[in-house]
Amino acid sequence: MTTRKIDGTPGVKSIAISSGTMFRVVIIAAVAAFLYMIRDVVAMTLVAAFLASLIDPFADMFTRWRIPRALAVLVVYVLGLAFFVLVTLLIVPPLLTELSELATALSPFIAGASGWTQVDTFFAGVWSSNIGSIISTVRDSGIVGAFPKIAAVGSSAFDAALSVGVVLILAFYFVVEKNEMIRGIGIVAPAEYQPFVMHIALKAREQMGVWLRGQLALMGSIFVLIYGALTILGIPYALVLALLAGLLEIIPFVGPMVSAIPAIVLALAVSPLHALLTALAYLVIQQIEGNILVPKIMQKVAGINPIVSVLAVLIGWRVGGIVGAVLSIPLAMAVMVFTHDVFHPKESL
Repeated sequence: MTTRKIDGTPGVKSIAISSGTMFRVVIIAAVAAFLYMIRDVVAMTLVAAFLASLIDPFADMFTRWRIPRALAVLVVYVLGLAFFVLVTLLIVPPLLTELSELATALSPFIAGASGWTQVDTFFAGVWSSNIGSIISTVRDSGIVGAFPKIAAVGSSAFDAALSVGVVLILAFYFVVEKNEMIRGIGIVAPAEYQPFVMHIALKAREQMGVWLRGQLALMGSIFVLIYGALTILGIPYALVLALLAGLLEIIPFVGPMVSAIPAIVLALAVSPLHALLTALAYLVIQQIEGNILVPKIMQKVAGINPIVSVLAVLIGWRVGGIVGAVLSIPLAMAVMVFTHDVFHPKESL
């Protein structure tokens, strides 16, 4: 920046940066680098926090019945596990059958496009291919030759089980020690900002919990409606298409459009009339979702701009893969809660 001296000649105005500012920048950079190094731990902690916000109201409901909070969380875990097992037993067997049939039907096209000859192995997933490789090795070389592959698969399974266990344990303590956790977040901030930080943390947790529960309800509703419509129309692979529609419901506007494309293409293989009816079914269901389900289910949640949602998912996918994409929108919502209360403090009171 230029200025003028007393004699009128141009001068240069210096910008001083204090040592304290530089120190804070270095500390922030070091913390960011450290968090990136332990990003797996950060991801598990975030998943546990979101799970805690999801089950927290159910734990509150049980505590109102004079059940200790720790026991209430365990009851929620047991009921959640029972529901998960029930859904798995009902959906997974026919889903695997449809995936196998779809892989067989698409194998000539995919093989011609990319050179794959075993598309069914691709759809079966890494776990199935590893098991097949182990069986082949045992048959050809014996158990000793297959031991390294067995150890690799066992290690992967152990890591996955350990991650799930850590998430469940962290979520348990996040729910049981909710008030202490909020106070701990507030203590990190300077004394004059502690009430505001505690308010933001509590509000963000509540908003994320409401959003997660509402989003799961929306995804389940879309899954049931799409599956029912496609089954009535006689569209093949209805379960796979309905599951895809339910999962993509997490991305506003774009998700429903993307999920409709494969359904219309598969319906076109039946007849043009089926393709037209399938497109109309998706359109009607999305109108029901936008005008009935969303206002009723998500009425307590501040909406996220569709552009922000898509960008958040893309950034999350780029940074952390599937886990990053799943965590991106709740994190975006937490940021929105923070920015709203910073720039509109009176509305948050």
